[in-house]
Amino acid sequence: MKWTEKQQQVIDSRNRNLLVSAAAGSGKTAVLVERIISMISEGTHPLNIDQLLVMTFTNAAASEMRERIGAAVEKKLKEDPGNEHLWLQSALIPQAKIMTIDSFCLDLIRNHYNALDIDPAFRIGDEGELTLLKGDVMEQVLEECYETADDGFLQFSEQFGSGKSDKAMEDGENLCMSGEFENLRNDLKITRLNNFTAIITFMNNDGTSYQYIGQPEKMPMCKIAPNSKKRITFNLGKFDGNWTDWNVDAIYNFSYINGVNF
Repeated sequence: MKWTEKQQQVIDSRNRNLLVSAAAGSGKTAVLVERIISMISEGTHPLNIDQLLVMTFTNAAASEMRERIGAAVEKKLKEDPGNEHLWLQSALIPQAKIMTIDSFCLDLIRNHYNALDIDPAFRIGDEGELTLLKGDVMEQVLEECYETADDGFLQFSEQFGSGKSDKAMEDGENLCMSGEFENLRNDLKITRLNNFTAIITFMNNDGTSYQYIGQPEKMPMCKIAPNSKKRITFNLGKFDGNWTDWNVDAIYNFSYINGVNF
């Protein structure tokens, strides 16, 4: 394969940090494979494949990389069947550290569990176990917060709690928004807001958007002294969407319980 000047520079570069940025389909993986092959087959002291760490984002990409490197080594062996170093590389490829970031971290922990003071028989929990652990931790956190009785937490529990149950807070699936409100009156204390409607646009990963229009499930107590400000969090209820960005398009119909609009 004929490489461009820039690609050849990447393949030949040694003993330095290197960042390769190129469009999809431009040959980044092929260049990386060629760079690895040159490192384990060329020069007076070529490396062994198990001296390299090759990390990918997905298992599929790791498998593809391993297959490509294996095929390239086989091609080299056909050209030079008497090369003992290449035969060794062919044998080492199944044990080579070509893996995802998660797999590398797990391998690191397994090899150094003693330094981390953890049980060597540890394992990755399944989804059910992790859900139970999450519930236990959340229950403990809520108990500690109730004991301290912080004003911010009490406001949070008022909005997200459901009767005598903390399930809504534990699930963490509600949409909320927070804003600072100012009482411009110098002769009136605000006790509660009502008539709140929000229009929010959520931008999805695929470029599509979703518009939310709704009101809080219940309005919070929000005592705001005359000529004072207070940050208030509103619970807008369950929201199952996933988004990368959002924008508040409109918030309207704010009023006091006392009926003075602002």
